[in-house]
Amino acid sequence: MAKKLAHISEDHSREQTVYEHLTGTAELAKQFAAAFSAEEDGYLLGLLHDIGKYSDAFQHRLDGGVRVDHSTAGAKEACAHGVGYLALAIAGHHGGIPNFGSRADTQNDATLSGRLKRDLEPYDDWKTEVTLPPVKPFNMREFNTGFRLSFYIRMLFSCLVDADFIDTETFMDGALAPRGNYDALPALLDRLETYIAPWYPPKTELNRKRCAILDACKASGSTAAPGVYTLTVPTGGGKTTAAMAFALTAAVQNCMSRVIYAAPYTSIIDQNADTFEKIFGTENVIEHHSSAEYLFSESPNPAEYRKMLAAENWDAPVIATTTVQLFESLFASKPARCRKLHNLANSVLILDEVQTLPMPYLKPFTAALAELARKYGVIVVLCTATQPALDGVFADLKIDLPIKEICPNVPENFETFRRTKIAQHTFDSTESLTAELTALPQVLCIVNRIADA
Repeated sequence: MAKKLAHISEDHSREQTVYEHLTGTAELAKQFAAAFSAEEDGYLLGLLHDIGKYSDAFQHRLDGGVRVDHSTAGAKEACAHGVGYLALAIAGHHGGIPNFGSRADTQNDATLSGRLKRDLEPYDDWKTEVTLPPVKPFNMREFNTGFRLSFYIRMLFSCLVDADFIDTETFMDGALAPRGNYDALPALLDRLETYIAPWYPPKTELNRKRCAILDACKASGSTAAPGVYTLTVPTGGGKTTAAMAFALTAAVQNCMSRVIYAAPYTSIIDQNADTFEKIFGTENVIEHHSSAEYLFSESPNPAEYRKMLAAENWDAPVIATTTVQLFESLFASKPARCRKLHNLANSVLILDEVQTLPMPYLKPFTAALAELARKYGVIVVLCTATQPALDGVFADLKIDLPIKEICPNVPENFETFRRTKIAQHTFDSTESLTAELTALPQVLCIVNRIADA
């Protein structure tokens, strides 16, 4: 059999065979899927995803021929091998996960059902090089809802596209890109302890309360297991640092991979990412949102290049991102969006100001967070001074997960940090209101109409 190629370097000096690409991608996808005990499925995805490149039509494509559908072949073989649930991920590893469709779809439809009916260019040569491992019967009872199965497929899709990108990137560059090599989480926890050490012993009543909250978070983190937690701390209570102390303590205790901090506004992200960089070192923190782009010159230094690469797949130990970025990744279909998802597994996910989640998206977002905690080893922290009432949402979705509060004495903490008092006043006229306002050294008055102002 003539050597079948997957890629040719830009200068045409090097070639990567299809077999080399399949096995390289399979090993990486297996490694990524190990975070949620899906190594076998990850490996199969890698072996099957590009077997359509064994066709003569694709080999002509490498010489400048027309585009060829090479991903549907792997989807067909996945169905034939008894792992049809992998077909969606394989079919979509370039263009995005397709809709499943229906039996009525024809080969002209872009759905998976339609694509599986297509007549493809012969690609049988893959059987002479690739041996698929036997598979265990698929345990559908583990995924007793369509949502759980679709989430699992999306997580596997993430493993595949990240592995595919990295294996291709490594071949095209001729060397491994400068990914990884971050400081370990225990070292980052030590740096956090050094950062907060000057706060002890506290000098004022407010600082004593802040330190008590911080100590409670560290103590809770030392016994935390994957699940859903709330951190209810009033404004001024040192919520962000306390949440990070809980997260890093829990991550080290559970041998986890990273801490992901998500907030609704870029202003919050910018401020807290700066603080995280001061504590942990700029090389260990990735700020990823619409206003944070990693652009560099034609000759970037390794640190700049590594930050850009880490923004693609979130492999850094501390990620600071927006709730929008997180939500869109959880429910996206495109490879670039989903690529980072597998790195949510085995992590601590802090959602700051969680009360700002829009009501129309509350149920799907809550379902995704619960699934991350249930199957993917994630500790989810809902962090705010005003917790949304999620018990009813959990009940509606039939989510059997307890929500645990991290910080004790919540009512007492709110009394300690109370900054305002509400009093009722009645004014007979605009003149009497004006007289009271002008007697004060500083005042804000809000009225209903421009004329009143």
